[in-house]
Amino acid sequence: MTHAEAAEPSRFLVDRRRRAAPRPSRRQRLVERLGYRLYTPPSGPDVGFLQSAPELAGAIRSGHARFTHVALAGWLGRTVADAQERETVRARYTELLADFERDAGPMCRWYFGEKELLAAVLTDDDAISVLIGRDIRPCRPELVDLVRCCQRIGYQAWHRLAPYDRRLCQHMVFSVIEEAFRMLEGDPANEDATCVEALAGRLREAEQFMLRCAARRAQSHYLIGVLRGAAAIAAVLAVVTLGLQVGGELSRFRGTLLLVAMAGAVGAAISVPMRMTSGSFRMNLPTLNAEMKGTDLHLVGALRPAMGLVLALASYAVVLAGLVPMDKNADDPGKQMALYVAIAFLAGFTERFAQDMFVRSGMGLQGVMGDSPSTGPSAGLAPPPGAQPRGAPAA
Repeated sequence: MTHAEAAEPSRFLVDRRRRAAPRPSRRQRLVERLGYRLYTPPSGPDVGFLQSAPELAGAIRSGHARFTHVALAGWLGRTVADAQERETVRARYTELLADFERDAGPMCRWYFGEKELLAAVLTDDDAISVLIGRDIRPCRPELVDLVRCCQRIGYQAWHRLAPYDRRLCQHMVFSVIEEAFRMLEGDPANEDATCVEALAGRLREAEQFMLRCAARRAQSHYLIGVLRGAAAIAAVLAVVTLGLQVGGELSRFRGTLLLVAMAGAVGAAISVPMRMTSGSFRMNLPTLNAEMKGTDLHLVGALRPAMGLVLALASYAVVLAGLVPMDKNADDPGKQMALYVAIAFLAGFTERFAQDMFVRSGMGLQGVMGDSPSTGPSAGLAPPPGAQPRGAPAA
């Protein structure tokens, strides 16, 4: 039996493995696909109305408790004045705790306030839940805002990070929550003015760690998509080449097009790992979905070789049309082919090269009276013969 711990080796073994959730029935899967949800009747006992906390009655009756219900039951079991309600809450506390741990996982770390209604928990599933009561005395808005920031960072870390990085980050965040709650229950007169700043600094360290790990994971997903897209393009081009070869229709022009397309896709695929190793690759994390498995990073990465292919073909068309003056080595077919492939590779490798080439071709279309822009990505390009730079006086 794997993953078992020997509590008392001479007597028994305790299995600590997580039980997998039961697979939903066919009827339930069909109903969920149609956009509906099956009604599950309440499985818990009916405790009637609780004046101190009416919401606890619904949690006990439904059999699905949140950490808010558990923390509220623990607080009312110690402080509520009504003896009957106090005994009712105490009797149902273990059921609420069992219902919560069944859905959220066992509690790994927790904090329950002694003087104020403050509670927090870190489950074995690396999820953080926090409860802050309404009447906190004295009111410390800076600490409450700090705890809310901890909730936000913990939520993002749970969705964005891999299991090992997520666990470390959540423990860092929960330590800040614990210290903030202790300060909320303590006397502000006995605290140093730099305590809140120190907690905020520790939270910033946890957030920076989360962002670094999330960026690294997002880049890995993006690179996987790029490699898959390049492999798919290579397979398609290989099939097209084989079909043309078998049909006897593989001319020199078509072969050049295939080589140019492949060079552009390869250039786009190689640019990503090179930029990642040099540290110049950046991604805009706020635009990503918080749930990594719901993002389209693989699809966006797979589109990059396709973009390189399109840019390579467009650059080849610009050079072939003569919009950019260039020595094409017409007397040497090998050098001419190498020139086209090199231009296609550079166009796929960097968008700036293709952009400058398209700007030059636009100048060629404007004719001798075209202007040379003094700002923007095409600034500084030499105008065609006879053209006047913008703002230059006529001769």
